[in-house]
Amino acid sequence: MIDLKDWQKSLTELKQAGITIPNYDVASVKEKGKEVPVWLHFGGGNLYRGFHAEIAQRLADKKELAAGIVVCETLDKEIIEKAYKPFHSDVVEVVMHDDGMLDKKLLAATADAFFCHPSEKESFAQVVHYLIIEDHFPNGRPALEKAGVVLTSQEIVDKADVMKVTTCLNPLHTAMAITGCLLGYQSIAAEMEDEEIVGLIKAIGYQEGLPVVEDPQIIDPKQFIDEVIKKRLPNPNIPDTPQRIASDTSQKVAIRFGETIKKYTEKSAAQSLVFIPVAIAAWLRYLLAVDDEGNEFVPSPDPLLAELQEQLASLHLGEQSPEVIHQSVASILANETIFGSNLYEVGLGEKIEQIVTEMLVGPGAVRQTIRTYLTNFGGK
Repeated sequence: MIDLKDWQKSLTELKQAGITIPNYDVASVKEKGKEVPVWLHFGGGNLYRGFHAEIAQRLADKKELAAGIVVCETLDKEIIEKAYKPFHSDVVEVVMHDDGMLDKKLLAATADAFFCHPSEKESFAQVVHYLIIEDHFPNGRPALEKAGVVLTSQEIVDKADVMKVTTCLNPLHTAMAITGCLLGYQSIAAEMEDEEIVGLIKAIGYQEGLPVVEDPQIIDPKQFIDEVIKKRLPNPNIPDTPQRIASDTSQKVAIRFGETIKKYTEKSAAQSLVFIPVAIAAWLRYLLAVDDEGNEFVPSPDPLLAELQEQLASLHLGEQSPEVIHQSVASILANETIFGSNLYEVGLGEKIEQIVTEMLVGPGAVRQTIRTYLTNFGGK
């Protein structure tokens, strides 16, 4: 049996289990990290153990990091007491590839770990695609670039984040989460077999997002979307659900859809948008808590759920009155806090009302509406 608390005595068993072990003097790296630390990392949770700890391991394997990391956990003392101290701050990292294959590594470049709080006196990860960090370390830094880290200016870091959040990933996530719930899906990967959902997110990303996204230069926006659609989202080994992603949508749409709407508004072209309005209309339809087959479902948690559902209380499957639909959705679509702008003032309010009307015709109307817009306006 392998004892991770004293894994050096089980090297043969570790290799037989397919676990890659450190290729450096672990004791020396840990000792130097404690005596003369050069890398202090705040936060000792899964992101650190599945991401930054591996970067340190790569550098140590290449003899580019002589002193191990010192971790300061600021939130949960039990992380230090249960996940670090008993195992000498070592961790077995398991990285899942697109095909379900697992890379297993024993990471041992963490020198020490502490619970850092004023009151104190004293896993699985998906393949890492990129890590972009501002290259500003007044006291020096390890050769992070040799472990695949992209070091650049704060301006470029910000552009890369905006690219992901407003165009290349998060808007696609929200659109497929909302429609996936309406169409009865329980898996993001399963949704990627659905022609209408895939067509919708491609249209939002390629057709409406890319023309206005600011290219951060270090990552090509189109290649990023390609990877998201072809590799990340279809991966059945990532157990994500539309229900999880649909949580708190009212707090997300201002960034995920609203920023692109603003960019089109600046060009006096917001009225040309089609598929972001389809996604917004689908969200309003989702809030009725009735799926596309007419069955009730429980919407995901959202701080505005009760308030929004009260405003939409007059709507039901089969409602086709323009007046009733307008009165029900107008205060939501005009809410600048939710969308970042008044959607009527930018020329999208009436368009979204029409799409909502089409989605309320009866059972199957959500899918048929998406199919119609993909057929008539591209993306399919």
